[in-house]
Amino acid sequence: MKRLNLLVTRSVAVTLTAVALTVAQSSPATAQVDQSSAQNRPAPRAATEEMIYDSPNDILSSARVLFVRSRSGFFEGEVFEREILKRGEKEKMELFITRDESQADLIVEIYRKKFTTRFVFSLIEPKTRLVVASDRSSSLGGDIEPDLANLLIKKFKAARLAAGAAEK
Repeated sequence: MKRLNLLVTRSVAVTLTAVALTVAQSSPATAQVDQSSAQNRPAPRAATEEMIYDSPNDILSSARVLFVRSRSGFFEGEVFEREILKRGEKEKMELFITRDESQADLIVEIYRKKFTTRFVFSLIEPKTRLVVASDRSSSLGGDIEPDLANLLIKKFKAARLAAGAAEK
C-alpha cells in the first residue's frame, strides 16, 4: 500500500511539472523574454570563419585582474584572495583581484574532488572560456588556501619568465 501511494505521488508530481512547463512556455510574457534574449545574442559565426586564439602562455603572462570562483562548500574564496594578497610577488607581477567577474582577465575556479582531500584550480579566460592552466593540491596536513596561492603564483611566474625569454 505504501509503495502504491509513493508511485501515485510521483506520477502526480510529474504531471504537475509538465503542466507548469506547458503553461510557462505558452504565456505571452515568456515569449517576450525569449524574443528579447534572442535579440541580445550575437549572430552565429559562418562555418568558414576561424577563431584565432592566443597561446595559453600569452594569456597567462598578460593577465592582471583575477576573479575567484569557489565551486566547493569546503573552500572559501575570500580566504584564498587574502592569501594571494599576502604574497610579495603579487605587486611585482601587478596582479589584482576583483569581485566583478566582467572586469576579470582570468577566472580562478576552484573545486574539490568528491570524497577526497584534493582541490583543483583552473585558470579560465572569460571571453573564450579557454582553460589556460590548472593545478591541484591536497588539504592533508593543514589549510589548502596557502598551497593553492603558491601554485597560482608559480604558474604566473613561469608564464612571465617564458614570455620575457621569448621577447629576447
